[in-house]
Amino acid sequence: MIVELVQYLTTPCSWQARKWGYLSESIGIGARYRRCQKQWQPHLYKTQESIVRFLKLHQEIRSVLFCGSGAGFDIPWSSLELQALDRIILLDLVHPWEIRWRALNNSKIEYHTVDLSGVMDQLESGEVFPDPKVNWDGRVDLVVSLNLLSQLPLFPLERMHKSLPGAPEVELHGWARRIQRSHLDLISRWGRNQLVISDLEERWQDRNGERIESQDPWYGAKWFEPEEVWEWEISPLGEINHDRLKIHRVGFSSSLPIIPPDGFSPVEAE
Repeated sequence: MIVELVQYLTTPCSWQARKWGYLSESIGIGARYRRCQKQWQPHLYKTQESIVRFLKLHQEIRSVLFCGSGAGFDIPWSSLELQALDRIILLDLVHPWEIRWRALNNSKIEYHTVDLSGVMDQLESGEVFPDPKVNWDGRVDLVVSLNLLSQLPLFPLERMHKSLPGAPEVELHGWARRIQRSHLDLISRWGRNQLVISDLEERWQDRNGERIESQDPWYGAKWFEPEEVWEWEISPLGEINHDRLKIHRVGFSSSLPIIPPDGFSPVEAE
């Protein structure tokens, strides 16, 4: 707790990031990583492996942008392929000290504080279901959406529930899809290549491995067909609950997602 308190008091970030809970969440992820490193390692390895494999196949890539860089746990820092690049850009709302020290010691690394949901300012001004407007632009060889797509609507939805109680679920989910769609549109514009790594499903299981409940992190949309799928034991038994654990199914796509105009797959749209 002392370590987390020091981090909370000393990590530079905007007042909005503190107010909305992004800083607390960032610190909490770091603490959970330290507690659950054994259970997280297979997921982190698969994430890093997919990035390295893409870089090996596309040796012309000289610059990469990581959206949702966080503390960089899932970035393959030690790989020769990443080290050989000329420019590494990190976008997130909170950059922990791990990232700041790394950038200080490596001139190739730059980080920018960006609200990748694109709705924080509008919500602060009282708008309802605002269209995302991300205050960053650039061009790189590769954009990696790093376990971010499913996370983007979470804090905005929490804020909307508080400011607009009783809002119909269909409107909330439609807005969540708009935020996710906007993100995919942006990374398509920012990068010549895109690599999207995302949760596909979130589920709770009991001690016997039986499914208790599950959630759709895409809110009914089908943004891409995963090229590979693995499971991430994000909350082992005892981490949050002594009687159940939480598992995420994760997948990635290294080709531009084919997204129908309404954000649904052709099957679901029929």
